Amino acid sequence: MKGRCGRKYRWGVAATAVVIGILVLGAVPDLLMAGQPQKALILLSLRIRPYEALAEEMIDEFEGYQTKVVYLDEDPRAPSRIPKMKPSVIVTVGQEAVRTSIPYRDGIPLVYTMVLFPNQVLPEARKGISGIAMIPSPEKQLRILKEGFNLRRIGLIYNPDLTGFLVEHFESHCPAGMECEAISVRSEGELLKRLKSGLGGIDGLLLIPDPTVLTEQGIKTIISTCYEEKIPLIGFSPMYLSLGAAFTLSVPEHVIARQAAGIATNTNGKEADLMGNLYYPKSCEIHINPKAAERLGFDVDQEALEAFGVVKWGEQ
Repeated sequence: MKGRCGRKYRWGVAATAVVIGILVLGAVPDLLMAGQPQKALILLSLRIRPYEALAEEMIDEFEGYQTKVVYLDEDPRAPSRIPKMKPSVIVTVGQEAVRTSIPYRDGIPLVYTMVLFPNQVLPEARKGISGIAMIPSPEKQLRILKEGFNLRRIGLIYNPDLTGFLVEHFESHCPAGMECEAISVRSEGELLKRLKSGLGGIDGLLLIPDPTVLTEQGIKTIISTCYEEKIPLIGFSPMYLSLGAAFTLSVPEHVIARQAAGIATNTNGKEADLMGNLYYPKSCEIHINPKAAERLGFDVDQEALEAFGVVKWGEQ
């Protein structure tokens, strides 16, 4: 697909802005209806370049479908016209898009992406509603850190009221010989106070998409603390390399688009269910910061890393 290298950075910006790490896709019924054209409605919360890039990838992946892309900020009444549009499947990008679509879907399979906290917008009855996370599964991330970088004690800073469920998933999937040290904070002030006391004996600090932690001042202080204590900082987007991260574990937009379309059309399998119909992407990219690797001297097992995904030195 054209222009992917440029899109990876935009995708990282969007990932951090939305701060989530957690997007959803799941199994949907068979959509094939003989004699009728298959239609895919792609509804975006905003017309911003990262969302547009994801939509472009989705259009390519919905081969054989009639695709219609609608921007909610330009056409706020679009969800109310879903019954007239009669799409075979709905794919949403952003929290507002899924929230406003649900009342009008009337059983139409819906796949949503770029949603920070699904539980805040999803109904209790979720039949036909599914999605995909925007970060690699906790189990995969921890195995990469252990087998590819020989890191054994990983720190996670989080707000238990927002991302506690995700940290629990990391802890429950921690491989033998590894340890997850969860550092709980409920405000930026508490975060900054905690960082003043240092990060202790962890081998690496793994960022997760938590808005309490990833404030401007919060990320600046995390970066400076890791630099002073010579602790590798691990980001979830290549954009963190330019900020000083040692390496990143991320999912490019074309992977999410492919899996979203695959699950929506019932042609793609799933991997590592998180909760309900929330699935993790099937593959990831590992970007390594050459300067950080030289400064910190951490181990890099290229062969082991390549078993988990694409390995790149630098952002591109």
